[in-house]
Amino acid sequence: MPAGEPGGELPADAGTQSTRTPLDQAMALLVDLLTSVQDAGEADATKTDATTGDRTLDGQLRQWARSQGRPDITPGVARAALLIWSRVHGIVSLELTGMFDSHSLEAHRLIDLEIDGAVRSLETPNP
Repeated sequence: MPAGEPGGELPADAGTQSTRTPLDQAMALLVDLLTSVQDAGEADATKTDATTGDRTLDGQLRQWARSQGRPDITPGVARAALLIWSRVHGIVSLELTGMFDSHSLEAHRLIDLEIDGAVRSLETPNP
């Protein structure tokens, strides 16, 4: 998808909600990007093993993926998407409340670290 073109559209049969919000579309785009990263870094034979290493959590992540209309994504991608989503929102919340103002912290550096860590988790096979 070339830069500047709309993306992250949810599948037509996704979920049961009749209205998709911009947040739904943003999460769908994030999942698409992470799926591409995972696909680029793994051989097809190991794709089905892209788990978190925690069977209970993997089941919960699969259920979340189905609720998003994305039963095709692996628990590893779901985990990375949820971690990026929650951590970035946490950092932005701290920045908006002024928590970083007097400490000379650059929020974008923290966000970059969180995204890099989540992406690396997709590239590193679990035991």
